[in-house]
Amino acid sequence: GKIYYIMGKICHEKNDFEEAHKMSEKAKNEFIKAYGSSDHTNIADALNAIGENLFDMRRFKEAFPNFEEA
Repeated sequence: GKIYYIMGKICHEKNDFEEAHKMSEKAKNEFIKAYGSSDHTNIADALNAIGENLFDMRRFKEAFPNFEEA
């Protein structure tokens, strides 16, 4: 999951928010498989990244639940 998270951050820095969103979603799913709970900090980091990507794509209603869950 960490590699997807890092790839997502790189895409975000390049303003490729759609690809960053895909990578962050993959990271979240891999972290959930590994840790089995949304209480792990890596999952929270991925949820924050998802929220940031959605926010930057102006998909505000989708972004905020990710921030809240993180």
